[in-house]
Amino acid sequence: MFDVECELDYQDDYPALYNDPEFTQYVADTLQSTDLDFDVALTEPQPPLEDFAYYAKERPSSFIYAGASPEDGHIYPHHHPKFNINEKSLLIAAQAVGTVVIDYLNQ
Repeated sequence: MFDVECELDYQDDYPALYNDPEFTQYVADTLQSTDLDFDVALTEPQPPLEDFAYYAKERPSSFIYAGASPEDGHIYPHHHPKFNINEKSLLIAAQAVGTVVIDYLNQ
């Protein structure tokens, strides 16, 4: 209608996000052995495309979902203009990662 042309150069080269099984079990065990006030559960494999996958290619890694759904129940995907986050999840994620890092460095 407006005589617009477009060229898209799309590269499907994002690596799969791989959680190292031994390290993931270590993370879960470490978090379950603390008195922090959150639940820890291992999930079935999921197919996320995530920047973290580049780190996981270099070092044994484990991706953590921190449960960031907003309390009002209006859930939108990341990058959606109405996306919102439950800010309590930021503290939970920081506690979880900090706990694992300190335990790992003390070994």
